[in-house]
Order: sequence, then structure tokens, then C-alpha cells
Amino acid sequence: MLATLRSWFKRKRIPALRGLTQADAHDVAALHAEGFHRGWSVEEIEGLLADRTVTGLGAGYGRFATALAGFVLSRVAAGEAEILTIGVARRARGQGVGRLLLEGHLSQLAAAGVREVFLEVDEAN
Repeated sequence: MLATLRSWFKRKRIPALRGLTQADAHDVAALHAEGFHRGWSVEEIEGLLADRTVTGLGAGYGRFATALAGFVLSRVAAGEAEILTIGVARRARGQGVGRLLLEGHLSQLAAAGVREVFLEVDEAN
């Protein structure tokens, strides 16, 4: 019994993926601030999430994946997408959350007809 409990607690939790909405703006802004020198404000995130050309995906835990562990935002135009930002909570880093997000997001973009994806990364990152 004790061995079963130990293995249950050691199991790797895999987050669920879900689309982002404006209701996620505070959580996304907080996660963005954890990963970047100048985090984006709640208002900036709200503006992006309200933009019809922007698509976002979140990775979260809980029944409805409400506790965000990471996110990715892209702008889509004419069969191309630019990944605007991707971030993973410090507590979830090194657990494959970023890979899960990126794979899910790229699949989502491909299903929407996107054929090229761009990502600009700062030299210091």
C-alpha cells in the first residue's frame, strides 16, 4: 500500500492544453513577468487576447486546466504565424511543459492553414 502511494505521488503530472481567453490575462501577465526582464502588462495581454489575429494556448493543471503552468501566443496572417511569446512557470520548468505547449500550438496553427512559423529570440535569451 505504501509503495503504491509513493509511486502515485512521484508520477509526473502532465498538464492539459486549452485555448486562452481574456480571462487568462492576469495569469499570463504574471507568468510572462517570471520569464522576461520586461514583462508585458495585463492590459497588453488583454489587448493581444482580444485581437482576432492572435491565437493563444495554455497548459494548466486542475479539472479545467485553470492553474496555468505555461502559455504561448502567436499572431497569424496570410498562412504565416509569428510566435510572439512563450513562457513556462518557474515551478514547471524542466518538466516538458514548453515542449508540450509548442507541439500543441504548432499543430493548432497547422490545422488553421499556417505553413510557416517565425520566432525571434533575443541574443541574451
